[in-house]
Amino acid sequence: MKPILRSILVCLSLVSALYDPPNRAWGSEKPETSAPPTRQVSGDEVPDFISPEEWRRLSREDRARRSQRLLLKRIEPEGVGKPDRLALYIERFADIVIFDRRLAVFHVETTSAQQNPMAISLRGEVTEKRYKRGIEQILSGLGFEIVRNEIVVLPTMPEPQRYAVATTTAASLRREPRGDAEQVNSVALGGPLRLLRPARSEDITTRTYGRRAGNRREPDGPVTRPDEWFLAQSSEGYVGFVHKKDVRFTEDFRAPQAYLDRPTTLTLPNGRKIVAPCGASLYRGVDGKWRVGGVDVELPHDTLSAPGRDVRLTSQTLVERAQPLLGTQYVWGGVTEEGIDCSGFTQFLFKTYGIVLPRDAEEQAIVGQIVAFGQDVVRTAQPGDLIFFMNEHGKVNHVAISLGGDRILHSSGRNVHFASLLGQSESNEERLLDRVLWARRVLLQK
Repeated sequence: MKPILRSILVCLSLVSALYDPPNRAWGSEKPETSAPPTRQVSGDEVPDFISPEEWRRLSREDRARRSQRLLLKRIEPEGVGKPDRLALYIERFADIVIFDRRLAVFHVETTSAQQNPMAISLRGEVTEKRYKRGIEQILSGLGFEIVRNEIVVLPTMPEPQRYAVATTTAASLRREPRGDAEQVNSVALGGPLRLLRPARSEDITTRTYGRRAGNRREPDGPVTRPDEWFLAQSSEGYVGFVHKKDVRFTEDFRAPQAYLDRPTTLTLPNGRKIVAPCGASLYRGVDGKWRVGGVDVELPHDTLSAPGRDVRLTSQTLVERAQPLLGTQYVWGGVTEEGIDCSGFTQFLFKTYGIVLPRDAEEQAIVGQIVAFGQDVVRTAQPGDLIFFMNEHGKVNHVAISLGGDRILHSSGRNVHFASLLGQSESNEERLLDRVLWARRVLLQK
């Protein structure tokens, strides 16, 4: 055989060996490629991302260790704590683990030993045991020695006094235990509350000032006594201070069974009549009678709305249901005809249909099904859809209820009123429609 031909045959045999492994014939399936070796991940490793398969292979203990290390990395990227950054670590922990700071108490402070700044004591109060245990674990993980953990877990009220209902038209929850403090929420007559603890003098951190005396302003009247207030939590979870005269103790925390859908005159057992507000909470007593604020009342049947009532959301029924609140002044944190804000208004309307929405617009904005984005809401939104608006920073700051097309009903500016999405915003020259984020459908009609 000629040398050149021999060389060609040798080359062909080598190519055949490479592309046709032993025991496989030409034209058969390609051999399966061997999988790369599996990476073994432990809870002590903290890569930015691991696959779902790797996560499933971790033991429960490894998952907990990994989550803890990732949290430590977010709080202190260098991994070692610094005494002068303790307050920052606590603030970062709270921001990461608490869904909404308005729905929890988390006040934690530290003190360090003079001879060893890494040896610290913890004190304060929280509403969850996990917050107390969690902040200790995080600070220990950063190298601090926890000498004492004296964080109190609320509630600290005695058992018979941990729950109450509002006994006034609208019991205010305020940022501090004083009547002129900012209202963070309000609870309509009969609404349930969880009482966390009595108020204390240190809860008052600001003062209001009235008349001027020389070069200074003096306090405007006596400061409210803190012992007249409770730190409380509403049924939406909001935390604030409520005055003792506005609540009545109950044995347990009960969800309302019906609500008043219009202001209603109620007759008390002693014959006295009171006017209960829109959204007042009602309960059935053991005798079948309705109770509001812990008192039996005679109630006209057609003035209440209970879950399960067969209703249809139309522009007409919505306007009828909202009629008692039309013209009601806008009040931040308000929920009744004495004053109501945008989310309090939508919350009231849906409450009368048996649907309890979260308290704030930014929380209501994640409830239900999105049915339109941006300017498409004019074409797509139906009566009863909630329409959410953004501020200049892209954050949800307002909610209205659609009446179909460009027509809406909302509490904005001065009061509750009708408006058009094509009209100008009350705060600037832009159209309301230009601020729309999306519309959501909460109540799916049959």
